[in-house]
Amino acid sequence: MDTSILMSVLALIVSALSFGVSLYSTRRDSARVKATCRFYPPSSRIEEQPPDPPILVIKVANHGRQPKKLEYMHVRYENGRSRLVTETLWSSDEHGHFRIGENDVYEHTITPDNDSFLMDEDRSKAVSIFFEDTLNHTYRVRNAKKHIDAYLRAARAYPY
Repeated sequence: MDTSILMSVLALIVSALSFGVSLYSTRRDSARVKATCRFYPPSSRIEEQPPDPPILVIKVANHGRQPKKLEYMHVRYENGRSRLVTETLWSSDEHGHFRIGENDVYEHTITPDNDSFLMDEDRSKAVSIFFEDTLNHTYRVRNAKKHIDAYLRAARAYPY
């Protein structure tokens, strides 16, 4: 085999490997935001005391290396309407955005005291929740419908 062909093949292999490493590092450096939801039923640690209220916890985590700025939390209802929820969700910067950096987790806890946004004015239940960042990318909360239904059933039965 000729030396020039061997050098060309080696250069092609090195450039392909370099391109692969570049793609991998670019993917690894981007922000990867995941939103989840979890329902915690009412519990009583001591039998003489009333049970703790039901809790719905929404977590947004950035598993990537680049920060994201979350702008809104959207709630979509059974009747097709949607609503932006912005009231005191997070401590924000001067523009109203919440910066979620590398490996940061934003956690929003919903209790019967602050769950008014889970039902709209027509008493229609929320069916999905998603967050929007400043670049208009949306991040849907996984299993939101299942956990919201369980929470609303428990919240109705909870003695206030």
